This record gives sequence, structure tokens and C-alpha cells, in this order.
Amino acid sequence: MTAPASLTASGPRALGNSCQPDRTCRLHRSFGWARIANALNQKDFIIGMNSAFTGGNGRRTRRFENWLGKIVMENAIYIGLSRQSALRRELYLVANNIANTSTNAFKREIALYSPYETDTKMDEKLDFVIDHGTIVIHQPGTLQPTQNTFDVAIEGPGFFVVDNGRQPLYTRNGNFKLDPDNQLITGNGELVMDDGDNPIFIPQDGRKIEISPDGTISAGPEVLGILKVVEFEDLARMQKRGGSLFDTTEAPKPAEQSKLMQGHLETSNVSAISELTRLIDIQRSYEGVKNMLDKEAERLRTSVRKLGSPQAA
Repeated sequence: MTAPASLTASGPRALGNSCQPDRTCRLHRSFGWARIANALNQKDFIIGMNSAFTGGNGRRTRRFENWLGKIVMENAIYIGLSRQSALRRELYLVANNIANTSTNAFKREIALYSPYETDTKMDEKLDFVIDHGTIVIHQPGTLQPTQNTFDVAIEGPGFFVVDNGRQPLYTRNGNFKLDPDNQLITGNGELVMDDGDNPIFIPQDGRKIEISPDGTISAGPEVLGILKVVEFEDLARMQKRGGSLFDTTEAPKPAEQSKLMQGHLETSNVSAISELTRLIDIQRSYEGVKNMLDKEAERLRTSVRKLGSPQAA
């Protein structure tokens, strides 16, 4: 007994190079499970495979059930798993966005997916989910006044340059302060760099500190340094390094479209309401995939019970 054309082990959508009765056939990634289920309706093929697994005595064996289960369920499981895995990662991103709603200059992250189409020869499409990674939304947050001397916001596409002791990093979070050595640092302790890539020292002698729109820090007539602000052509190449810090392989260029505002901070660009709405959508989608897999499991049990019984012969 030979298999119908839709189940032969040849061609780009074949089950595999070895699809003998004594082996479990593994489906090609793009082979639709609905197409397999349709082929299983061809009774002569099932009878022949049942006979091969049972030795012709008509008694259903675990080997036959395992073979049939692998054929029918494998792609349904993979499709559901691909979607559930994507939803799980998206849930993590949404939760992280919500947790950083109050983090200064935090940038919202979203997941990027695309379908991997499965040819089922049917109107209904069952597609794998391809995870392409994470996108950072660099839309600026709003600028909120704080009246604090060392709070600085950037109006424009620029980034401050800071140093964590290993490499330069970039941030739009201008919530600065002084360390015990009177060096200007970020809230996490990274040194804030001047236009010569050196730390900035602020003397505590009672003089008023002013920061001009071009980044010049002065105490009365004395210039203490100039905040280094840079811009980038391709923000898509920037990688998050925790909180509101970024790294990139692109060489920075001097800021020409940015100006600074002392006594202001940029807020997070996360909308808590939008993220909570997305959280509900993720939960509903996850439940939908679970229901699909539950129904497929029940259909499998019914198929094995009917097609593997002596009456099928």
C-alpha cells in the first residue's frame, strides 16, 4: 500500500527522506497540519499503515497511535507554541514598560513579528509566528519642570554622553547629581562627560550654577565645562543597556538640532493606559491559542480512537 501524493517523501514539502512504517515521520516546518488531517481521511492509506504497524492482525498498538499522533499534532503544536512564545515575550515587554512608567526618559519597547505562511491548500491559513526582535520607540517624552539645578532635559534628538568605567553610553535622562568628589554623575553613578570626554567638576562654594541651552556650565563668570550632547543618524542601531541607557555601533556626531533646558526632566514615553489595554489583549490571545490546542488534542484523541480501531479495517 502506497501513500497518497500529498504524503510522499519527496518534494520541498515532504514529510522527510525516511517515512517508513517503522519510523516516526517528522513534518517539514511549513507543512500544514490541516493538510495532513485531510490526507488522513483517505481510508486505504490509514488501513495500510495500521496493518504495517500491527502486523495485519487489526489490533491497535501504541506504535500506531504514536505515529498517527506525531503526524497530525506536530505542526499544530508548533504553530501554537510559536504564538504562545511570542506572547510570553511580549508580556515581559509590556510589564517592563509599565514598571518604567515613572523612569525619566525611558523609551517604550514593542515586539516585532511576522507570519511564516503555511500552505494548507485551504481557505483558512495557519501561520507560524516569526520573532524578529524588539523595537525601541524613541518618541520623546514630555518635559516637566523640576527647578532642580542639575536636572537637564534635551529638546531635540540629542543624547548625553556618560561613562560607566568601561565604555561610553548615551542617555536622555538628565537627572544628574554630584558624587563625593564633586563630579557630575547620573542617578546610577555613571560619570557625565564634557565636550572633551572628561568628567565635569562642580565646586561647592555657594555660587549659582547655570547651564545654558548649548550645554555650557558656569558659576558666575567662570565656565566649568560644556555638557557633551551628540546625535545619531540611525536610532534603530541603538541597543538598550538598562533603564534609559543606550549603546550603539554608529559613530556619534555633534548635536546641531538639540538644545538644553535646565531645571527640567524628560518623562517616560510610556502610556500606562495603553500598556494595560495591551496586557488584556495578550491575555485574551493566549487563551485563544490554548483553546485551539485543547480542541486539537481532543480531535486527535477522536481520530486515534476511530482510525486505529479494528472497525477501520
